[in-house]
Amino acid sequence: MSQSIKNPIGVNVFGSALLRVEPDVALINLSVAVTEKKPDVAFEETRAKAREVREFFAKAMVKDVQSSRITLSQEWEYDDGRRKWRVYVAKVSFNVILEDLDRIEEIVCGAVNAGATEIGKVDFQTRKIKEFRVKARQQAVLAAKQKAEMYAQAAGVSLGRILHIEDVNPDQLRGYEGHVTRDQSRPSIPVQLRWVRL
Repeated sequence: MSQSIKNPIGVNVFGSALLRVEPDVALINLSVAVTEKKPDVAFEETRAKAREVREFFAKAMVKDVQSSRITLSQEWEYDDGRRKWRVYVAKVSFNVILEDLDRIEEIVCGAVNAGATEIGKVDFQTRKIKEFRVKARQQAVLAAKQKAEMYAQAAGVSLGRILHIEDVNPDQLRGYEGHVTRDQSRPSIPVQLRWVRL
């Protein structure tokens, strides 16, 4: 990884902190998709199945549910290099926020039994992400400071005041294990600090 600070002065170090946080919410994405030869039939069947899925969520007391409007697309196939229309696909997507993580299996299976045909993903996150990011930033600065002190001690010099703190985008560090994670329930904050040498 290349340093973001182009002209380092004194001690230039990189520090990060990884907090392992228990998720408290699940984000569930699923869809109702119907394939038919006629668009009006695809719309009608999708609307009926989506209504049954909404009724299931209501009976299951799942309150935080958002659904999209019905979309229609075409599927094609190729025969001897020629593109040939095949079917119409009507689709409604649902995004569910579930706080009771013990009910994930019940809700996903119930939605499928009610008419959902596609499970997009189930994400585990925390509603306290901002709070944990503050703690991670504080720990990242401490980690960088300890590293700088170690280098200064080994070099036989003393550290002065901090000249620069840079908040590094975690997405730029993808693949560097130990520094970042893409799981939002485990915030990781990398920073770069620069000290002037006394």
